[in-house]
Amino acid sequence: NRYYEPTGDLVLVHDTSASVSDNWLKRFYSEVAGIIRQIEPERCIIIQCDTYIRQINEYTADTFPTNPEEILIKGRGGTSFQPPFDYLEKEGIRPSALVYFTDGECSWPREADFPVLWALTYEQEPPPFGEYLCLDV
Repeated sequence: NRYYEPTGDLVLVHDTSASVSDNWLKRFYSEVAGIIRQIEPERCIIIQCDTYIRQINEYTADTFPTNPEEILIKGRGGTSFQPPFDYLEKEGIRPSALVYFTDGECSWPREADFPVLWALTYEQEPPPFGEYLCLDV
């Protein structure tokens, strides 16, 4: 069992637009559960967003639901990547990192001044900033 230092705020954004299937949303939360268990951030902010932010929840490793599929998904409209970045700026939150789970079906937001990982549902052109990985491998 590895020991990890708490990493400060970790932000995980879920694209809950209609173009993201229910199966992918379940996969996103499964990935999130693994990230939280392994990294044990001081605070994990989970943002559900389609064209605007639909839900924000804060968790620690101890408070994240044991069955993440029980989390109610909100949204299912269009897509805009910018609202979570605007929210963080407005609230003065500069996370250690942000992971954005998405199908990438939208125009990219303005570049952030903190590390961003785009977790994409399929292989595509790289985002204009941050790192990316394809979950469908």
